[in-house]
Amino acid sequence: MIHSKLKSGSIPWMQNTVVGGRPFKQAPTVAVIGDLMVDEYLDGVVQRVSPEAPVMVQQVKEVLHTAGGAANAARNIVTLGGQVKLFGVCGHDEAGAALKRLLEEEGVGSTYVLIAEDRPTVKKTRVRADQQQLIRIDWEECKPLPVGVTEQLYANLSKSSFDALLLSDYGKGCLSLDLIQAVVKLASDRQVPLLVDPKGKDFTRYEGCDLITPNYKEACGALGLDNSRDYTPEFLCRSLIERYALKDVLITLGKDGMVCATQVDGQLTFASCAAEARQVFDVSGAGDTVAAVMSLCLAVQLPASASMQVASCAAGVAVQKLGTAPVFWHELDFDSAPVSSHPTSLCKILSLEELVGRVSVLRAEGGRIVFTNGCFDLLHAGHVAYLEEARQRGDFLVVAVNDDASVRRLKGTHRPIVTLEQRQRVLAALSSVDFVLSFSQDTPLQVIEQLRPDVLVKAKDYLESEIVGADLVRAYGGEVARVDLVGGISTSLIEKSIVQNFKAQLGERTTAVNPSKAQSL
Repeated sequence: MIHSKLKSGSIPWMQNTVVGGRPFKQAPTVAVIGDLMVDEYLDGVVQRVSPEAPVMVQQVKEVLHTAGGAANAARNIVTLGGQVKLFGVCGHDEAGAALKRLLEEEGVGSTYVLIAEDRPTVKKTRVRADQQQLIRIDWEECKPLPVGVTEQLYANLSKSSFDALLLSDYGKGCLSLDLIQAVVKLASDRQVPLLVDPKGKDFTRYEGCDLITPNYKEACGALGLDNSRDYTPEFLCRSLIERYALKDVLITLGKDGMVCATQVDGQLTFASCAAEARQVFDVSGAGDTVAAVMSLCLAVQLPASASMQVASCAAGVAVQKLGTAPVFWHELDFDSAPVSSHPTSLCKILSLEELVGRVSVLRAEGGRIVFTNGCFDLLHAGHVAYLEEARQRGDFLVVAVNDDASVRRLKGTHRPIVTLEQRQRVLAALSSVDFVLSFSQDTPLQVIEQLRPDVLVKAKDYLESEIVGADLVRAYGGEVARVDLVGGISTSLIEKSIVQNFKAQLGERTTAVNPSKAQSL
């Protein structure tokens, strides 16, 4: 069974899971290949200034070493209950020996870790005082591996069995273009899911992967965009897929959670997960944790929304730990991870203030905003057809809904039949609708004034002179469009039919009990 809803302590890859008819009697195995490194921490206290130069003097109290880079992703897979095979290189030096020792101690193993004589082991030394990082010192030589080492690395990988592949690229030289392409082909030939934690600004290297997980800054860099601007994650996901012929994209957004774009039956769909409110201590290694979780989720074909629920939990735990630290499965609390689907459901329902900000960004990116409004009480096929046609007039459709009080003023005290919250939820579930908001005034003029849509749409049963906001939209160069309605169907007709049927059924029951009362109905 595939778990689509997760509970605390229930890790899908730790169960007897069946995927595609193939049972996992034990946790699936993820092969991790990429740049290995050692994270070194010099912890101490700073109490004086050096007499030699205007710098602080740290008195070292403790030296810590942890596995970093692809090795950190690998140990997260182990601590989260999965199995791992790690492929990479280290130098013939003290740091390399320390790395291998750490991998053995933490249950990752170093069987497939090769020695490269032409370089030192990548090491990042962080000097910390009172839990604050003062400086980082990097020990590395970023250059391609010798051909023979690359060939041996791939040979070891191709001889191994695994249920998913994680390519962890830190740009340190382990993953050449040829090696990446060979790994992509291997995953494709075996029909094994491949996840990439990317580096650099050219994602053509990763064409053919199943899921790529850049952060916001990396996504902007790969698109040649200024990451100081507020681009929507949906825009970034879609742009990455179109530019680099990628399959699925997950963008991590730090405190704003993460968004995943997946292609289903040729259609691009989005899922999002809000980050949990955390007191952040250290974000180092959180990306490795997310990659580890998502690779395990790919191995058992967990849906994107549920996968991000696990990843969000794990990342929330990771950032509360000092340094590069693994996350253990028993530390996860799925019930507290807020998950929403996107662009359906609650995350499409915004306040006017939120929507003004979102629309300004979409318009800056070249988006064409379409606006319509109504009560949308008892949503029916006529509404659906109307909204689909409206959506075709631009790139994003905003639907403004009368709140319950304004509906009563317009339609009478017996309306609305369906409450505002329920009407908004149903509208948000339509693929043609991108954003939903409510308004309490009798007309949407105030909303139109603030949103300034490119296209204002109303039904053809309105005369142009009756369309609220039409003059305003035309004045700033916008378009006003009138759309055909589906004949023979409306909320009023549905309501009338329900009442008539109810009376008829009530009459039949009353006649059966007391025929003399039938005349009074």
